[in-house]
Amino acid sequence: MNGTKKLPLLTIGRFEKPRCMKNVKSLPAVWKANRKAWMTSQIFEEWLKKLDRKMLMQGRSIAMIVDNCPAHPSIQGLRAVELIFLPPNTSVLQPCDQGIIQALKARYRKRVLKRLIASIETHDDNKVHLKLTVLDAITMAAAAWDEVTPTTIANCFRHAGFVLNDVNATATTTTHTQTINKDLERSEMEQLFTEEFQLNKPLTTTWPLTVMFQTQERICQQSRLLRQSKKQLKLNQLKMTQKIRRCHPFQPKVL
Repeated sequence: MNGTKKLPLLTIGRFEKPRCMKNVKSLPAVWKANRKAWMTSQIFEEWLKKLDRKMLMQGRSIAMIVDNCPAHPSIQGLRAVELIFLPPNTSVLQPCDQGIIQALKARYRKRVLKRLIASIETHDDNKVHLKLTVLDAITMAAAAWDEVTPTTIANCFRHAGFVLNDVNATATTTTHTQTINKDLERSEMEQLFTEEFQLNKPLTTTWPLTVMFQTQERICQQSRLLRQSKKQLKLNQLKMTQKIRRCHPFQPKVL
């Protein structure tokens, strides 16, 4: 398992034909749509049967390892694809959770920040002009997926236990984990953009990153506090309702 065979990304949105995709004949990723932009059993079945026909035409036989999710049903009639379902609550055995998704997100965010910095540099005012369409997001996600190296994918599968009798698995896994964490460090990300852009105004390439990271952390913290407050409010309402019922039991009126 060397990680060189990568399938195109499957992206899901709310609209089948967004306005930004008008007159677009081909996309760098597979595009599906439903009202909630979620993976459904219908989308999964259509995508898997299409993949089965593709593998059959290429004369290949593959095993598709999926998690135990209601959107991943057991599909009959597959000839070139064998579905293998993982037990529930086993994220340690999922290769994508061992660093593949993390590496993809890091490279996607790098492209978003590149576009943000370029937008700041091309405008004289202090406003940030950053408008991302669904088509832009799909294009950047597909490009980020192409940048995920086969070594990262192979190490993630090895870390999940999909390689037998590998003496150097522990050492490789440790190196892979350190590499993934290094890619996501804030200082490394800022240094990466400074070296790639080589702009004459270093301050303009530093403060947007700092502001974005601080804003993202603040938004996450506020969202977390909001969820906690809503949960506490519901708990208090439930306790109050139970207390009222104990103090004033319902007595039907006799007519």
